[in-house]
Amino acid sequence: MYVHGVEVYIDYLVYEFAYFMVYWGMAFTTVSCTILFTLYRRIANSDPQRWVLAYGPLTILDTTKSPYYEITLFYQNFAMSCCTILFTATDLLIASVLAHISYQFKILQNYMTRLVKDTYIVDYKGNPNVEMSKATPLIPWKYLQRSHVKFLKYHLAVIDIAREMEEAFSTLLLLVYLGTIGLLCFEIYRGSVLTNYLQMVRTMGEIVSFLVQIGTLSFWGEQVIFQSQLVAKAAYETDFVGTDLRFQKALILTMIRSQRPVKLTAGKFAFIQLFTFTWVVKTSYSAFMILRSAQN
Repeated sequence: MYVHGVEVYIDYLVYEFAYFMVYWGMAFTTVSCTILFTLYRRIANSDPQRWVLAYGPLTILDTTKSPYYEITLFYQNFAMSCCTILFTATDLLIASVLAHISYQFKILQNYMTRLVKDTYIVDYKGNPNVEMSKATPLIPWKYLQRSHVKFLKYHLAVIDIAREMEEAFSTLLLLVYLGTIGLLCFEIYRGSVLTNYLQMVRTMGEIVSFLVQIGTLSFWGEQVIFQSQLVAKAAYETDFVGTDLRFQKALILTMIRSQRPVKLTAGKFAFIQLFTFTWVVKTSYSAFMILRSAQN
């Protein structure tokens, strides 16, 4: 199982590294551009009326005077940078666990597809040049049973990982989805009333970052559902014709169990899947239209 899963897991590591770089790059580019924009406005203008604070004024200080403006600017940028590090690290952790579960199901599929052939060659020490249609009746039940038990243990272990992930992150995922809806509404509404081009670009970058965050989690949640169901397809595609009837009955039970997809939820409220992502986008847009209508 582990030998045949090496290539699959290498693909997982390469994809995760690329995703880390893109996601972190996007998040920190957005924050960095915001910081540079506020610093540019401060350095280029001596008129306090042209100074800007990216995240709104701090009412307990008179930010039209120096050094109160600089203190507030440093506080906002430092706090937002820390929040960016915290939230992106959390998002990447959750996405990594979901991707890990998805690729474990891929390894299971690979193992199940080759189970009979590997059992014949490795355990039974059969001739690898013999056609499998002629070799399968020769494999004793004890070897097939041993291989199938290994598969079942690994399958249950992957399902347990998904269950533990559900228990650990379910409430957090709900807060992420609800928080993103609120932030998207605010960002879209703010972007609709802005007149400064640079601020509009920054707001658009923040909106894209939020969508990438939720879209990534939803995508990997969808992959967990999809890959867990493909285990049944892999069991059907293995070389079971001619094997011991007890093994064939065990395969039927495996396919029945695998037809129930592994689904993760956000606080038992919604499934982590692409449908939920589209729901978030539609809900945010509806809320934005309500706010805009109220303003008009």
